[in-house]
Amino acid sequence: MLFKEKGFNPTPEMIEKMKRTAITKQQLLFFALCSDTDRDMILGKREMSVDDFDRLACLIHLLGLSDLGIDFEMKHKELLKQVADKIEYNVEHDTVCIEKEQAEYNGWLDNFINQLPAESMKKYIRCIFAV
Repeated sequence: MLFKEKGFNPTPEMIEKMKRTAITKQQLLFFALCSDTDRDMILGKREMSVDDFDRLACLIHLLGLSDLGIDFEMKHKELLKQVADKIEYNVEHDTVCIEKEQAEYNGWLDNFINQLPAESMKKYIRCIFAV
């Protein structure tokens, strides 16, 4: 049943507030799991390279934090464009190596899991990712 049929007609402001709340919750969850360095890069307290951006965007999406992922990418459009340009170049010049890309992603995930403070957290994250 639609919101309007139930007598609930959210305003654009209400929708924006719900969206921001979801992003904040996901950000707090990610901050509870990531390193201090990664948190500082996301908060703009530390410079973020294109490779850092690519790694963080990948991890955020792998964790299923889609609202945060979209927000993160839109806040760093210039870095997103550089990643897209790199992908486009690799495709156009047939330099894509799926095995290399997969190994890089797996390394990011392994490093992310290994920096978690508690063994139980590492175990649960490994279960989520089946690694």
